[in-house]
Amino acid sequence: MALPPELLAAYRRTHYVVHARGGDITLRIGESSAEFDALLAEQGVPAAALMTAFNPGSELVGAAANAAAQARLLADLRAGGWSCLPSQARDPRNRWPAEATVAVPGIEQAAAAGLARRYGQNAFVWTALHAAAELIVIADE
Repeated sequence: MALPPELLAAYRRTHYVVHARGGDITLRIGESSAEFDALLAEQGVPAAALMTAFNPGSELVGAAANAAAQARLLADLRAGGWSCLPSQARDPRNRWPAEATVAVPGIEQAAAAGLARRYGQNAFVWTALHAAAELIVIADE
């Protein structure tokens, strides 16, 4: 099922803020980030995914359900051996509440897609060294 254009536009204008050791790094779809490139290079990985378990299918659910789902996602990521950096997805228009996300340096894109599907997500953010951040839509598959 194709996602509505207004939902895709909302995902694309979201600010994805990674809370890194040296300070916050904001990623935007279609833009590269020298600061995030430096973080990937420091960790010795070529790419990362930003993902969440909040609000499956972009349907608002309660805080407790979101927190529980995010805790399960973090446990799955750690069990897979991936490190996680706390992050947040912020709607610059404030139409959606901020969502807890996690940046996962070194995860393979297929693994990120599988986890996103498991947690009912429509999409996730993918960024590689020296490349623009991409919105990877999986709901249309």
